[in-house]
Amino acid sequence: MAKKKEKKQGGRQVFLSPEAFVRQRMRQLPIGKCYINDMVEESGLCHIIVTREHTGGRVSAAMFLVDMWCTGVREAFYRLRLEPEEMEELLFRDHDMIAFHEISYAEAHNRIYGAIAYAEDAGLQPDKSFQLAQYFLKEDTDDVPMMEFDFGKDGEYFLVCQSQLEASRYLPTLRRTLGEDGFKYIVGVFDHDDDDDDDDERILISDDPVTVADLVADMDIYDLQSCADLLGIDIDDTQPEAVQRRVYAKAVVENPRLVLDHLCEEDLQRLNELNEMPQWGDYMPYFDSGTDTLMADYGLAEQGWKEDSSLYAIHMATDFLKAVKPLLGDYMKDFEPATKFRHKMEMVTEGLANLYGSVTRRQVVDFVNENLLSRAGREIVDDIFEHAWASSMLIDKMAQASVDDDPKNKLESENVVFMSRYGWCEHQLQQRVMGRQSSHVKSYRNFTVDEVADAARGGAPLICNPKQAELEKFLTETLGLDELLVLVICHNLWFYQQHLGDPDYSVDKTPEAFFEEAVLNNCSKHLTQAQHDEGMQLMYDYLDHMPQWSLKGFSRVEKPKEPTK
Repeated sequence: MAKKKEKKQGGRQVFLSPEAFVRQRMRQLPIGKCYINDMVEESGLCHIIVTREHTGGRVSAAMFLVDMWCTGVREAFYRLRLEPEEMEELLFRDHDMIAFHEISYAEAHNRIYGAIAYAEDAGLQPDKSFQLAQYFLKEDTDDVPMMEFDFGKDGEYFLVCQSQLEASRYLPTLRRTLGEDGFKYIVGVFDHDDDDDDDDERILISDDPVTVADLVADMDIYDLQSCADLLGIDIDDTQPEAVQRRVYAKAVVENPRLVLDHLCEEDLQRLNELNEMPQWGDYMPYFDSGTDTLMADYGLAEQGWKEDSSLYAIHMATDFLKAVKPLLGDYMKDFEPATKFRHKMEMVTEGLANLYGSVTRRQVVDFVNENLLSRAGREIVDDIFEHAWASSMLIDKMAQASVDDDPKNKLESENVVFMSRYGWCEHQLQQRVMGRQSSHVKSYRNFTVDEVADAARGGAPLICNPKQAELEKFLTETLGLDELLVLVICHNLWFYQQHLGDPDYSVDKTPEAFFEEAVLNNCSKHLTQAQHDEGMQLMYDYLDHMPQWSLKGFSRVEKPKEPTK
């Protein structure tokens, strides 16, 4: 049958939109070169590029981010009608981070569709961006030569995510399809490889074993005494410091249950991951929650960059790890009900503090009473909070009883302020300002329990802003953006606003320029001038109500105010 001619209107040819061109014409173009990144086996992630050739030397290219260990196609995008030099730029612009080599189309096809099939067996579908990018590939038929590849890590589904928010997209489905024991996962693994960093400024940890005594030797004596008091270790502070350190280290190693009963759930999970994966030895990749592990604060671990490696890792004290390993399996299964609720109280306290910078005990108790215990009564919840605080390293670490530098100067517990542990690098500044907000921010939107939990886990870049709901509505309803991308945009607006002019950051773009160029002018919808102006005004309102506090600390541009006397 002869092909139908293109319809014409008014004597002009009707051109296809980019999306229509990909759907209707892409598979008619010859397949060109295909590429994959190096070091696939180490990470399980493939960056696969498939090209289609136009006449005249141009190519269209699709890039697929393929997770061969668990989730299949996580993301895909394409670029049309690239000149040869533009294709070169696509391949080599990030050469320091991703190096490509050429492969056959059959390999690209089998890796992509094999990973999709493996993920579908676990109930996971490819990212929606694959719906269009798939037209760069041939149909998955027997016409494509079969090639065998190993999927999963060591024969098991293994989920690797950069944040708890990302992990939350997959975990419910994996648990429903495979069961709790049918897969493994880890959150926040990063290979920190920044050539601009000076190794002399990094906190380096060696491959040599360390003990609790080694780590405790570097602790401030007042911090050690506070830790001992919380753990119930009897230390005579009239004894020489060396004696106090020995008593503390001995007690921790001989009775590790003391520590387990006080660790936050995040650190317990870290220990459990280390216990289940003995190939890590005394090390484990750093969980990028934005905060230091409490185990490092209590002399049980150190964290920093491994020598001769770009891996930022947690290095456990060998004697503590040996002592705690036999207890972990049963301990993680048999949480006492009170312990389980303590972890919920920790999550609420840290989540609210991360959202608002600081939070009072009354705010925490009221939130729990209204959202978690069906209004059980403030006195009951306050009593629960008191018990949780008594055994919580995390809440104790967040508590700031006074702006005075004297650690023994305590206020009544009702007046204690609990501060976020995010972003603090100067202890005196932490004590002095107590996470105060910008003066012009008078109110904040209410956060759901799930949002508070995400903020506690460090997964979502949530920042308190009373204008965020209006901006989010415009971005989702008018521009058609998905919710995760909206969170990224809001976080980027904060970043550009807070770090413009900061010598520690290479920020050469204003938030206005970012929003107009990357969001308004780069969305798939054609905006009217009125819609464009509405978007810019909402963005300005958002910036005008940006609180000084965020999950990453205080802005160096707008200095925090001193507490009111």
